[in-house]
Amino acid sequence: MRVIVLAAALAVGCAFVDCSAAFSQEQRILLTPAQTRAYHDCLTAAWLLEYCQTHAWGAFGSYDRTKAECLAADRADVFALRDRRYFENNESYCWNQAHRIAR
Repeated sequence: MRVIVLAAALAVGCAFVDCSAAFSQEQRILLTPAQTRAYHDCLTAAWLLEYCQTHAWGAFGSYDRTKAECLAADRADVFALRDRRYFENNESYCWNQAHRIAR
């Protein structure tokens, strides 16, 4: 009975804690400083692109001009986001792009 209670307490405790000691064989994927900069730049560009798309005003041609001016004013590098699929998550896309940079 003590073993079952101890195992249950360990399982409940593991649910509320990081459990890094329990999963020490699991390889963590960290980014190098260059990859971290690329990751943050990609997330910033994605945020600015979405911000400018949602806050651009006007109809037809003036919308495109307002959006382009918004991106130019914020110096957004949206060319890094050209290969992103429409329904792809920004975080996972930027994470994968950062990992493509040589370590």
